[in-house]
Amino acid sequence: MQLCLDHMTEIKEHKELGYVLKNSKVRYISPTGQFEYTTFGHFYFDSMGVMMLITRRKYTEYRIMDEPMGYWSTVPVIFAGIDTGFKYDNREPIFSDDVCCANGCTSVVRFLEGDEAPSLEGDNCDLLLQDCTHGLEKVGTIWYDIDPAIFEIRREEYHGQWNIYGNNELDKIKETIKRPKFIKPLAIKSMPMMYYDIKHVIKDYPYHICAFSEKIPPYEDEDTYIPTIYADMNCRIPNEQYETIPLDDFPDDDTLNISDKMAMRFRNPIKRIIDVAYHHPEIRFIVCNCIKEMNLTPYIINQIQAEFHPIQDYMIRNVCLPYELLDLVYYRREKDE
Repeated sequence: MQLCLDHMTEIKEHKELGYVLKNSKVRYISPTGQFEYTTFGHFYFDSMGVMMLITRRKYTEYRIMDEPMGYWSTVPVIFAGIDTGFKYDNREPIFSDDVCCANGCTSVVRFLEGDEAPSLEGDNCDLLLQDCTHGLEKVGTIWYDIDPAIFEIRREEYHGQWNIYGNNELDKIKETIKRPKFIKPLAIKSMPMMYYDIKHVIKDYPYHICAFSEKIPPYEDEDTYIPTIYADMNCRIPNEQYETIPLDDFPDDDTLNISDKMAMRFRNPIKRIIDVAYHHPEIRFIVCNCIKEMNLTPYIINQIQAEFHPIQDYMIRNVCLPYELLDLVYYRREKDE
């Protein structure tokens, strides 16, 4: 933890800091319940646990908001050990929090406080790994019978299951060689990123329905501008349920043709939707279709689709688009990477 505090500025600036721990791998449990690996500089400790700086798109929907850092942010994970520098007989690396058998002793691998040498935990004294001459075999890890609520608690002092005085469930421990085991399935998040009919996505989550709008100039005998909401037939809902997103004025640039000017009206409103959605991952933002209402051409639609690329780049899954506005070719390519 102290190392993270000493290098917090560099960590937040996404600098490469693997050298600090000699590029040793750090193991953690991802929000999807898998063991994953990283190096120093890609995580830090907050008051309740370990925060992973997002580098993998598939975890961005688990983000929490701590400090704005572009569209990348942080994800709570569970620290599950560090590479000790020693290897099992099969040449696999030994991590702390592994349950290891060596010299006839089966126990958990750990680092004693203030000691750089890893050891097997004992009741009176530890057995240093460097003194183990044969039979280094991985039995499993201490990460079994985990309550999924650990991701809500995330307290750094939480430890896996291991009782130095016995009563260890070796059958369960052996099941954790490749992945941790939970007492019940994790709630895997999943929000659809597109819809065909808006009625199918206005349920299950708190949501805002975002409709592009503009104020139409008044007739000669009227004094007020009339707000116009653009929502195609498959988005028809009561007006009071819409959150209107005003389009920008037409840019005053004679070098642009009318299609480019129309497309540019969407740029800032779309960015506002994405920014707000990113900072409120608990709410689904459903964007109304407006293609028919506004008679948008294929060229303009392509420009609008490109403005929505950040939700695909960063897997901001709480923005839900009509299928005509989601760039499916781009989405499938990004999904495969």
